[in-house]
Amino acid sequence: MRRIYLLLLALTCLSSITKAQNNVTRIYTDFGGYWQSAQGANSPVQPNNSHNLLAFKVGATTYSTGVNDALLTTKGVTFTQQNFQALPVASVPTVNINGSSNPIVIGVGSQYGGGNGNVSPVPVTSDLNSYLTDGVQGLDLGTGIYNIPGGIELKYSISNIHASKIGDGIPDLVLTQIGVPPSSTVNDVYRFFDANGNTVGNSVSINVANIPVVAQIHMKFYTPTNPPTYNSGLYGERDLRLVSYDFSAFGINAANIGRIVGFGQVLSGASDQAFVAYNASSVTILQSVSGTVFEDPDGGEPSGTGYEGGARITLLNAGNVVIGSTTTDAHGHYSFPNIAPGNYNVRLTVPSGYKLTGSSNGTIDSVIPVTVANSPAVANFGLGNTATPVTLMGFEVHKKANTALLAWATATEEQNRGFNVERSGDGRTWSNIGFVTSLSENGKSTLKLEYDYTDNNPLNGRNYYRLKQVDHNGSYAYSDVRMLTFDKGTTIDIYPNPATSAVNLSGLSGNEHIYLFDVSGRVVKHLKADNAMVQIPLNNLDEGMYQVKIVDQEGSTSAYKIMKSR
Repeated sequence: MRRIYLLLLALTCLSSITKAQNNVTRIYTDFGGYWQSAQGANSPVQPNNSHNLLAFKVGATTYSTGVNDALLTTKGVTFTQQNFQALPVASVPTVNINGSSNPIVIGVGSQYGGGNGNVSPVPVTSDLNSYLTDGVQGLDLGTGIYNIPGGIELKYSISNIHASKIGDGIPDLVLTQIGVPPSSTVNDVYRFFDANGNTVGNSVSINVANIPVVAQIHMKFYTPTNPPTYNSGLYGERDLRLVSYDFSAFGINAANIGRIVGFGQVLSGASDQAFVAYNASSVTILQSVSGTVFEDPDGGEPSGTGYEGGARITLLNAGNVVIGSTTTDAHGHYSFPNIAPGNYNVRLTVPSGYKLTGSSNGTIDSVIPVTVANSPAVANFGLGNTATPVTLMGFEVHKKANTALLAWATATEEQNRGFNVERSGDGRTWSNIGFVTSLSENGKSTLKLEYDYTDNNPLNGRNYYRLKQVDHNGSYAYSDVRMLTFDKGTTIDIYPNPATSAVNLSGLSGNEHIYLFDVSGRVVKHLKADNAMVQIPLNNLDEGMYQVKIVDQEGSTSAYKIMKSR
């Protein structure tokens, strides 16, 4: 097992005369409230739990990460303010768990989970990606992955590199290695690439063994089986190393910057990382939405063993348009990489024979709203490992005139009290609009039972519907979500028509702009409605045909013809 050495901070926009590799010589973290250590003067205190990188020193300059600048100021640290974020990880292959001399393992502080060494319950999950992006802004130095398999390129989408940051002497990218590398030359390779996958500028090869140690940390280790298992033989002290790089080290300049669409990382197989970070003021990186579906019959915050059966996860935007779908892996994990900033909904299709017991937003809901900004979004689900008492065969919604007809059926029922019918206008905030009692005797049936419900007053625009099946003991489970759109235009009455001196409009909301056009298309009248009825005077107008155009507050228009007579 390699010990943990490198905390590579692939940081900067260093000038063209700066060395390609810039060692980090001092770090500041929030371990125990505040802690620091330096090259050649390692702190005697070894962090043994999660702690976030506050700042680091390269050359004569200390750069903050933005995690807690106020604390640095309180401690009298002089720094250049920056904002660093962990790169979202597209994938980490779960291989070499068994049958390898260097199997992949999860490393965490020896006190992680509330106790020294092994503790119960197991304080980690087998979701490897989470330990490369956890902590404030993803910069937790007390957790990481060891012996990451080599040869596979991890790719990250880049929407923009800020040209003004190239060569300004401030770090741009941050890489981490937290184990003892082999003495032989083993390099990690980093590069920028274009739309065809070709390298833009040049790649950078990093031999982590050449990075000086800045601190020691105290760690324990888990093999990422399902659930993870404690590995007592690896327990102990590890070294911490850091290095920084400038965009100019990759040959990036004004001539080729426009070709860049992504950043690639090819690990050597000897890599042990806490995170790879980037300067958010230098480059824009698309983030990820990921999480785990757990077998968790106890409910609460989802945890425990990952669901092995392959659950369907769907990512939808704020308008509930599907962005993509995937299936969880053998450990219950899923990931949607390279997601643009915005609001999204993560939807779990509950597997047959299971029911929801919890989710990471604190509700028992198969849809979790998430926001993607400068860090990855996480949505976890918990599943009960006992069969649901109600087997829902289907759930459909249809328009029937100006109403919404909901229809569903059950194959079997046990302890079923009935169904709450819930509606939402945005897919995020739900209201109960009705309850349908179970058709079974005492809530129990082995026959197909058919149900329906009519929403007589659907919302104007989009209507999202779902069923909340409720047991007699208070347990409940949600159906999938269905959507209908209604265009409920307001009926405007215009009278008299033909008219002589005036025409009346009723049925308005009171915020419309009303225009009267003659046959040439010229506006001859313009009024602002201030109540449900408006009168348009016609005394000074010639007889003939006119058009009334009504524009509501949202910009929707409607038009009517009237006749002016003597």
